[in-house]
Amino acid sequence: MARMTPLEFAQRYLALDTYIFKQTLPANTPTPSYVPPIGWNQLRVDNYRLGASQWDDKFWNENISANFRDPVTVCVKTIWGDVVEHTFTKASSARRHFHAPFVGKGTPEQAQIAIQLVYRFRPVTTSLAEFVARNFIGLDCNGFVGNYIQRVVQEQDWLTADNDRDPGPTTFIDDLVRNQGTVLKSIEDIGADGTYVLGWCRPDGSIRDPSREHPTDYGHIMISEPNTLKRDASGLSFGVTEATAAGEGKLRHLTYTIRDQVVRAQHGSVFRVQRGPGGSEMDVRISRLRV
Repeated sequence: MARMTPLEFAQRYLALDTYIFKQTLPANTPTPSYVPPIGWNQLRVDNYRLGASQWDDKFWNENISANFRDPVTVCVKTIWGDVVEHTFTKASSARRHFHAPFVGKGTPEQAQIAIQLVYRFRPVTTSLAEFVARNFIGLDCNGFVGNYIQRVVQEQDWLTADNDRDPGPTTFIDDLVRNQGTVLKSIEDIGADGTYVLGWCRPDGSIRDPSREHPTDYGHIMISEPNTLKRDASGLSFGVTEATAAGEGKLRHLTYTIRDQVVRAQHGSVFRVQRGPGGSEMDVRISRLRV
């Protein structure tokens, strides 16, 4: 059993304790119009963030990288609640941690580092609350699920976990569904204590991922909350956490209901789910995550 459920992991983003250092700005810098509050600030990092950001390189190249001529110490609170200081002696070592949240792949610790370095070394005009509310940093769907697998299921350390290593936040959805658990054949395979990964698929059961046949395709992956399973007249339902462009484009938790099942599709069993009361329907493949 994992030490933390997907919803508990989501809360690490939704109530992100972030330490803000006193600003270190170049000499002769005009007094900034906004001075960030020093110390711990609780922020909400829940934006859906897909693909490259123009702000990543801008912030790093204009204000941050030059400060790594000397060692730079960061302070983070890990997902387990430990407060850790780490000194980066090379800019390249810090760069990947700073970069990941700007492309939707960052851990809670990396989100803290991105915010911390911007507000430490840049003469900012945007408040902390505005920064996290706007589309600077955030998560995409496999960014959330892949980070849950690395940081919680595999218990990899925040400092050494590799965002680009499989399985992780850059892993294709098909791989996360098929290779990280047991793919379900029937609704009857669903147990109350399981954690399930749901991958958006086509009617034939093939997962929606970019491929040679579908080079511009995109997909979606979600993860269920254990011990939320319910059966009633509307069907079988459970709580699901997802980073999604749907709705308000946020990291969110809602109830999914299984409406129908095709047991012998070409690529395996397909389940039709409804995304929240009155929500849209989609076809998914489901696997029970190994936790």
